[in-house]
Amino acid sequence: MEPVTKEMFQEWITSPVTKKVFSVLKAEREQLKEGLVNGNYESEEAVKGTCRAIANFITIEYEDLDVNPSK
Repeated sequence: MEPVTKEMFQEWITSPVTKKVFSVLKAEREQLKEGLVNGNYESEEAVKGTCRAIANFITIEYEDLDVNPSK
């Protein structure tokens, strides 16, 4: 796999497509949290896990990537 450079990451993170995807994910996360508050889900832990996964994705930084594939 091709290594990801900091410049490549910056290009991706600032892309209009990435920004739109992050916006949609943020909105989805807010809806999930509202559903938790209102008791709309049988499996609250699964919803919390989804919210955490979305948060991890939308706050990703270059340093979070495994930039050394030999690890």
